[in-house]
Amino acid sequence: LGGHAGGASKIRIGDDRTPHPKSRTTIAPGERLTLAYAGGGGCGDPADRDAQAVLLDVRNGYISAEAAQTVYGVDADAGEES
Repeated sequence: LGGHAGGASKIRIGDDRTPHPKSRTTIAPGERLTLAYAGGGGCGDPADRDAQAVLLDVRNGYISAEAAQTVYGVDADAGEES
């Protein structure tokens, strides 16, 4: 429906271990486990999204200012569409 490709899930243990997602892995006490879940690609052309909604997403940390510019065409620094 015009959206972009979604993101893949990622699993990381500590700073550098990336186990296979279907494997059994032992995690030592105190080790950090990071799970980044997949994201959807959206529906429709991102350039058609309301600029104020995009700016709110930047303020809430859902997307970066760079993504606002490159994906949605919204300059988060200026607070408006470019």
